[in-house]
Amino acid sequence: MTWHEVLGIHGSRRGIRIDQTHASLLLDFGLSVYHNRRESGFLYYEGEGKLGDQTPTRGNAGLLECLEIKRPVLVLERSKPGIWHNAGGHLVVGVEYQKLKTQQRHVFVFKLQPLP
Repeated sequence: MTWHEVLGIHGSRRGIRIDQTHASLLLDFGLSVYHNRRESGFLYYEGEGKLGDQTPTRGNAGLLECLEIKRPVLVLERSKPGIWHNAGGHLVVGVEYQKLKTQQRHVFVFKLQPLP
């Protein structure tokens, strides 16, 4: 997929978009400042906010709500610059508020499970 196609689906340049009718996020591994990872069949997605401690606002609040109400989130993954694919629907099944020792700040790390 191209960025234009991703933008048509996601509707925003922000990494997390949650509103009344739409829940999606943009994901990459090592192509941005966020430390996302795939482990044991789960995605671990670092929340929104590049500087200072992340707060439970905006996109982070949206993902916390998705966890609470079990709302599916569409994941759009960038595999390399300019190349994207639809990784499908996921459920937020957990969250940790972790201290990044290298950056001396706290971040949300959301655990997402692919839907069957």
